[in-house]
Amino acid sequence: MFVHPERRDAHVDKHRRRQCPRRAHCGHWYKTEAPVSRKALRETGGVALELDTNRLSDKYRKMQRTIRSPMMQPLVSAGMGMAPFFKVTVFEQEHFQGRCQEFTAECCNIQDCGFDNIRSVRVESGAWVGFEHHDFQGQQFVLERGEYPHWDAYSGNLSYHVERMMSFRPIYCASHQSSRMMIFEKENFLGRSVELCEDYPSLQAMGWCNNEVGSMHVQCGAFVCYQYPGYRGQQYIMECERHSGDYQHWRNWGSHCQTPQIQSIRRIQH
Repeated sequence: MFVHPERRDAHVDKHRRRQCPRRAHCGHWYKTEAPVSRKALRETGGVALELDTNRLSDKYRKMQRTIRSPMMQPLVSAGMGMAPFFKVTVFEQEHFQGRCQEFTAECCNIQDCGFDNIRSVRVESGAWVGFEHHDFQGQQFVLERGEYPHWDAYSGNLSYHVERMMSFRPIYCASHQSSRMMIFEKENFLGRSVELCEDYPSLQAMGWCNNEVGSMHVQCGAFVCYQYPGYRGQQYIMECERHSGDYQHWRNWGSHCQTPQIQSIRRIQH
């Protein structure tokens, strides 16, 4: 029986495709020459698919690494691909007066740069979090793109009045459109739970059971949680890259946390 050469080649290519399983490398499927059984082919309709979890996890770990050197910034961030450039300018006096300095990476103690305090901030790109004390301790202040001429502009109307910011760092994983988290009624991810992927000025209005949250799991992106409705009171920055996104007890929210009271939550802009 005569078989046209083109049809014969097509038949061979089709046979090879069936014998070559495909692997996923960083989210993309690719073929491998490893043989597969006929039973496996029948179960998958003629195409064997295999996820190379080892290579995928290695790549994911590489993407999570961030460079802390003052001279460099990370090029990638988990879940985001290419990360935005980070740039912030801090001023020693209110309304952008006095001594100033530009940063593109974290600063664990502003006094090491010759400042006694930070009293106004201009965020040119990226999302940042400021801290009351050095080494990223104390009250937290989310700093998104924009200008903060004085303490009241970023403090969230704290009843505990503290006009001090001594350290700050970028929020590398902030991704407003893809942020997602689970909140739980009790500690250790127990009790009633709900998934959040929007901004909620009042959890109680949304139907949450009370004014407290026992634990949280951030699946993607970053959120800022507030003690009171309307994005007021103490702020707690929750990131998927910190604690692997698991905050199993309210004391994990920050060194300044004294209560599990959370009544409003929103995604962090980047």
